[in-house]
Amino acid sequence: MTTNYYKEIDGLRALAVLSVLIFHAFPSILPGGFVGVDIFFVISGFLITRIISKEFKKGSFSFVDFFSRRILRLYPALILVLVSTIVFGYIALLPDELVSLAWNSFAGSLFFSNIYQWQESLGYFEKASELNPLMHLWSLSVEEQYYLFFPFFISLLFLKKIRIEFAVLLVLTFSLFFNIYTYEKNTVLNFFSPLARFWEMAIGGILSFLYEKAHTFSLQKRLDSIISKLIYSDGRIENRISSEITFLVSIILVFYSLIFINGSVRYPGYQALIPVVAAVGIIASAASSRIGGLLLGNQISIFLGKISYPLYLWHWPVLSYLYIINSGTPHRDTRILALIFSAMAAWITYEIVEKNIRFKNKSRIYVFSLLFFMSGITILSYYIIEKKGFFSYQKNFIALNKDLHSQIGSKAPLENSNCRDRYQNFDQGLCILEHKDTPPTIALIGDSHAHHFYEGLRNNILLNNENLLMLGAGWGGKHLGALNFFTEQGLFPKILDLIKREPKIEKVLISHLFNNNLNFEQYEGLFKKLSETNKKIYYIVDIPVITIDSKKCFPSRPYTYKEESKHSCDVQGSESDSIQKKYLETIRKVAMKFDNVIFISPKEILCTNGICKQIINNKLLYSNHGNNTHLSIDGSIYVSDFIANKVVN
Repeated sequence: MTTNYYKEIDGLRALAVLSVLIFHAFPSILPGGFVGVDIFFVISGFLITRIISKEFKKGSFSFVDFFSRRILRLYPALILVLVSTIVFGYIALLPDELVSLAWNSFAGSLFFSNIYQWQESLGYFEKASELNPLMHLWSLSVEEQYYLFFPFFISLLFLKKIRIEFAVLLVLTFSLFFNIYTYEKNTVLNFFSPLARFWEMAIGGILSFLYEKAHTFSLQKRLDSIISKLIYSDGRIENRISSEITFLVSIILVFYSLIFINGSVRYPGYQALIPVVAAVGIIASAASSRIGGLLLGNQISIFLGKISYPLYLWHWPVLSYLYIINSGTPHRDTRILALIFSAMAAWITYEIVEKNIRFKNKSRIYVFSLLFFMSGITILSYYIIEKKGFFSYQKNFIALNKDLHSQIGSKAPLENSNCRDRYQNFDQGLCILEHKDTPPTIALIGDSHAHHFYEGLRNNILLNNENLLMLGAGWGGKHLGALNFFTEQGLFPKILDLIKREPKIEKVLISHLFNNNLNFEQYEGLFKKLSETNKKIYYIVDIPVITIDSKKCFPSRPYTYKEESKHSCDVQGSESDSIQKKYLETIRKVAMKFDNVIFISPKEILCTNGICKQIINNKLLYSNHGNNTHLSIDGSIYVSDFIANKVVN
């Protein structure tokens, strides 16, 4: 227990990385495999605290040496994977996807990938994460942020003669409290924030201090004695029995987490305590446990543990690119081959790159060289962003389907100065005004499913004499999502007040993402409030649901590993109706009661003869941003005549 190398920890790394790999490749088999990352956090906290604590107490700690070791440990494999991911992205991705990759590479190279995912609200469990080859760097960023924070925090308190153990306990307490506090309030922040994750590393740090205390071993002997007396009648004492029980209970808790915790519930929160405590129990007991040695101390586990870092780095870009170029989930055999390829790449990386740079060459020249190469990746990523991902070979490909490609991910701006300058107190959410110097005459309010009508309506010739105002909050936002229309919370009351105070506004158009959970009474309350504005009210029914990704409607990739077939983008209107069934039934009932409200259904123009189309006259009507649920700009223009006619006439 006094050595610096723990073979069982390498075995635990193997368990952690295999859990993550299986979850990413076969989530139905191991729905909680993502908790492997939590196990990694505990291991990192245990080892890093042990190293720092010893050096501080000896007076030999050096920030330069510490961060040099971190660079030699993390950078070689990471640089190789980032370069490979960008190069393949250049070949396989479309411009908008390459820009997204560049942002993730930029964030990953500077170790703030988790912050980037949080700011972009890119949920880890969302389907869209499959199309982000560098999503997995969020956990590496959390670890590096801990490595940056922890030594400075320790050194500050150490100068004040405060015990290191107390400092780690402070981090654990504050971070655990933050994790619990944000658990219900903000799921994405709770998952990606370092403040919600540091406790997992701090608890590993607490364990490292217990390892150093002599009384820990005497406690183990007393536990062995007590448990042996409870089990055996002949008075014998079974050494290590407490370790065996601790290990068995802990490994059972790990497998419970892997099987029964899943992405459908909030995480980490309280649930993370299960795998974290289990990891602590395994680290504490494995070295003294025969079962622990058998499971984690064997040569296969140790080997997988040694290559676990490059294996973690390689596996997700490989799988993600398969999802991308396959335009969906790859065949089972393909995913198995992807994991085998990742393991081979990890082994080669470990043998050729890590062994030669990390273990053999600790010269500062190598440290500066690695910093130089990583800076080059950061600059390259920024260059791709500035170029908007456009390069010659892509331009030639996209020219074949220029009109269609231009609409992938297209959307109108969320605000403009015309609106913000006129309504300075309205500083949140969507705010767009067509003409600055004249008052608005028509208001369009709602979430992103109202916003996607704006671009078409503002350019419609039938509304040339109108000044269109857009107010709301996008993407089911917390300020004015569909549910918040029906409460006194958020921006809705503020929007109603603004509309009342604008005498030139005669017509109000409202729309939102369909919600099957809303009832007649809620809509009744909504339209009563809208009627109080003394404006003419138009309710635009949500557009039909198209279940086919718009990128599948035409040859959309410069490269694919199989012959790409053009999918039909026609969807049965009855299929959309079944998805929106309760919502549409409620709207029909509301329309019968409120004859002063004009109901407009875009389905009448988007679907003909029971068929809803994504492409009409070589125009892509649906944008694939927001899970393919929004109109593209071309789609907005296409339906604008239909809506404008209803409004004008």
